[in-house]
Amino acid sequence: MNTVVTGNDFKTDSPILEPLTFKSLTLNSGRTSRCLHPELPCILKSCMFSSRKIDELNSHIMVNHRLLVADVKVIPDFLGYFQYWKEKMTEETIPEYCYGIKALVGTEEGSKTEEKLFYMLSDSLPEDKDLRLRLQKQVLEDIIRQVEIERTDSIFTRRCLFCNTVFTGNRAILFEHLRTKHNLFLGNPDNIVYSYEFLDLIEEKLKRLLCLYCENVFKSREVLLEHMRKKGHKHLNPDNHEYDQFYVINYAELGKTWHDFKDEISIRGNYTCHETAGEIRIVREMDSESEDWSDWEEAEQDLGAVCFFCNSKSTDINKFESHLKVDHNFDFHADRKKLNLDFYQQVKLVNYIRRQMHQRRCIYCSKEFKTKLQVDMHMDSDDHRRIPAESIWDQTEYFFPTYEDDFLLQLLEDNDVKTSDRSPRFGVIPEDVIVPTSSVLLDESFRRELEISGT
Repeated sequence: MNTVVTGNDFKTDSPILEPLTFKSLTLNSGRTSRCLHPELPCILKSCMFSSRKIDELNSHIMVNHRLLVADVKVIPDFLGYFQYWKEKMTEETIPEYCYGIKALVGTEEGSKTEEKLFYMLSDSLPEDKDLRLRLQKQVLEDIIRQVEIERTDSIFTRRCLFCNTVFTGNRAILFEHLRTKHNLFLGNPDNIVYSYEFLDLIEEKLKRLLCLYCENVFKSREVLLEHMRKKGHKHLNPDNHEYDQFYVINYAELGKTWHDFKDEISIRGNYTCHETAGEIRIVREMDSESEDWSDWEEAEQDLGAVCFFCNSKSTDINKFESHLKVDHNFDFHADRKKLNLDFYQQVKLVNYIRRQMHQRRCIYCSKEFKTKLQVDMHMDSDDHRRIPAESIWDQTEYFFPTYEDDFLLQLLEDNDVKTSDRSPRFGVIPEDVIVPTSSVLLDESFRRELEISGT
C-alpha cells in the first residue's frame, strides 16, 4: 500500500471501505491480567468513558476521538499507560503527541467515501517509548517479586485437578504430582507466576469438559479424560495466548512472548524447540548427512553428575565424591563402602538424598525449611550432613529416580561385597543338616550282601 507523507500527516491511496473492527484482546499485563480486570479510563482527560475490556475502550477512542493506540496488545500495563496519558491528552493537545493519518472511510450509506483525519499514538514518540519501557521494567520487577513469594510459599493448599488428593506446603509438590501421576506437564514451577489463578483457569476448562490441548468439548468427564489419555492431549495448547500471562518468559522483553524467543532460537542453528505453553525446551539436532562429530563432543560437555548440595557437575565418580568430601564435608564414598551397599541400595540412597534436597528437607532428620540455604546451614551446624538409618531410605519408592536422566546413577558401581561379609537380605536360608546316628547302612554284614548282590 503506497503512502504519501506530508509533515506529520499520512495519506493512503487505498480507502477504508468497511467499518474498522478490533480483535478481542486478552490482557497480559503483570498487574492487570488477573481474574478481575480494572476499569480502564478513556485516554482523553475530558472523557468519562471507561471499560474493563481493552477492545471496547479502543473502539470508543477510535470512533469518538479518531485516535488509535499503536501495538496496544503489547503494552505492559494498560491501567498505568492510559492513566499517564489521561493527565496530558485533550482534544486540543492530541496533535502534539500523535501522528496524523488521513484515510478514505466508507460512509454509512456505503456508496460514498470521505476523507477523515485520524491520529496515531505510538512509541515513535520518545515520551511514549520511554513510558512503555518504564512500565515494562516496573511490571517485570513486580513479577519477579511475585515469583519469589510463590516459590518460597509454605502455606499453599490445593486439591489435585484430577484426583481428590489435597496438597499443602509448596506449589512445586502439586506440579510434580500432576507431572508424575497424571502426565500433565505445565512447566517448571519456578517459571510460573500467579499459580492459583493459573490452576483456577485450567480447572474451569476441565469443568466445562474442554480438552486442554485441542479445546474440543466432550459429553462427560470420563470421555474427556479418556480422550486426553489416548490422544496424548495432557498438555496445554501452545497457540492459546490465554496462558501466556502465567509464564515469566513473556514479561522478559517489551513486545515479545515465548513464541518470539522460540523463533529467534530456531534461526540461530539446527534446533528443535519442544513447546509447552509458555515454556521452551531446546534440543540441538545432528545433521544425519554430516560426518562431523564435533557437536557430539560439545553435547557431552553438558553431561555430568550434579552435586547433591550445589550446582557443581562432574563426569568422574571419584571427582564427584572428592567434591562432596572437600566442599561439603560429606564422605559419600566412605559411607557407602562402610554400609556395604549393593548397586540397588546405592540407587535408592541417591534418589532419597535427591528427593530430600528437592523438598528442602534435611537428609538426616528430615526437618523441612523454606529455602535451600536454610537446609545447608542446618546440616552444617547440627552435623546432619550424613546418611540416616537404613530403614528410612532403603524403601521401594526410592527405586524411581527423583530427576530424569540423573547421570550419577550411571556412575554407580556394585561394591562386589561377598555374602559372607554381610547379613543375608535375600535368597533362601538353608536348614541345618542332621547327621544320622543310626542306620541299616552302618551294619557291615548288610553292606557286604549289597556288594555281592550287585555283582
